[in-house]
Amino acid sequence: MKRSITIVALSLALLLSVGCFKGLDWKSGGDESRAKAKKLKLNEPVNDSLNAFKGDHNDWRIFSLKKKGAVKVIIAFDNWKSINPKVYLRNAFGAVLASYKFDGSQQAKEFGPFILDKGEYFIQVSTVFGESVYTLHVIFKPYKSGDTIKVPRPE
Repeated sequence: MKRSITIVALSLALLLSVGCFKGLDWKSGGDESRAKAKKLKLNEPVNDSLNAFKGDHNDWRIFSLKKKGAVKVIIAFDNWKSINPKVYLRNAFGAVLASYKFDGSQQAKEFGPFILDKGEYFIQVSTVFGESVYTLHVIFKPYKSGDTIKVPRPE
């Protein structure tokens, strides 16, 4: 009987510690999933933050290309030594086109450019621990015939 009560108490404590069934992103600010992605303006930096300790493990952004072009992703973290985030470029279906995992040794990363067709794309920034403010900048340049730039394929 005591063992049953102990197991129930421990289970309840565990559920409460992870936000009462709300998952990892219980305080994400409304951008915790692809369906809730915030719009991102091309060629304009945006600031956001991740805080795994307070329930914000994922941020999603969506951007649209009206025509084929080259896209470069630049991201910089203020507190890069204590966070280990991963950044994903995804297509409209959520398939990963490119990704980069920070290892705590660098503050900023630029990846791309990639030639992308007209359509919608997502950037996902995620972490399992740590906290940091970051600046995300997606740069777009229209594609010119003869450009030789990597074309990402889903992983």
